[in-house]
Amino acid sequence: MVATKYQKIFLFIVIFFSIEFLLLKSTPFFWDAVSKSVRARWFYDANFSQFVVPTEINSGHPPLWTLLLSGWWKLFGMTLFSSRVLLLIINILVGYQVVVLFKNYFNASISSFFIILIFLEPTFIAQTTILNNDMVLLLFTLIAYNCISGTKKINRFLYTLVLIGVLFSNLRGMLIFSCLLIVDLLFSRFKLRSKINHFTFIPYLISAISLSAFFIYQYNLLGWFIKTPSPNWSGQRKSADFFHLLKNIASVTRNFMDYGRAVSYTHLRAHETRHDL
Repeated sequence: MVATKYQKIFLFIVIFFSIEFLLLKSTPFFWDAVSKSVRARWFYDANFSQFVVPTEINSGHPPLWTLLLSGWWKLFGMTLFSSRVLLLIINILVGYQVVVLFKNYFNASISSFFIILIFLEPTFIAQTTILNNDMVLLLFTLIAYNCISGTKKINRFLYTLVLIGVLFSNLRGMLIFSCLLIVDLLFSRFKLRSKINHFTFIPYLISAISLSAFFIYQYNLLGWFIKTPSPNWSGQRKSADFFHLLKNIASVTRNFMDYGRAVSYTHLRAHETRHDL
């Protein structure tokens, strides 16, 4: 009965994203996705002769999404329709991982309500419409966390690939990588998962070495990594002063209060506690 309910939830997600796809199939690249399309086009035209784009169009982010997009174009044509199909697949996979996450932690009745609430949240919906790297990063993050917190034996090879995906999706992936390492350590230290899964540094070491190798490769080609000298993005790589740090904290706090996020989280935690009891 529970499995059937989760199947219905996942079917709702598939229908939801399919309708979104039909409504937006001709919507062009916009916001941050415009620069991603430029880089993907460069890889496409250069026929993958190298795995970093020139400095003038390079923001410093690892190129997984733009390489994936340009490779997809090689297979299915460089059209908006094919690009949106790729995003549709990624969105559905994200939806599946959200269902897995809730299935691991909450009972079916509370899960259905909150999963639907998540997929109607304005900020999340906005991200599902942009041909950007954020949904790819979210996908790898959810897979990684579900591997850590799940009851099944962790496939270390798969987990290593997922961590590499986290790191190569976005520079913010390095922060998420650190958080996943801490969460993994806490789950192991406080025995919050199945005894068949023991903590090991190997996946983290291999993925960190992979990113380091990419940075060395980029430095040899361009003479820099992470902090781009391009005037289009160099200002974003500066350290924030104390005033801007406070401003960022206030902005994050406001965002959590927006759309009832804080209330929803409190309510969800209360149901999780009752479920544990």
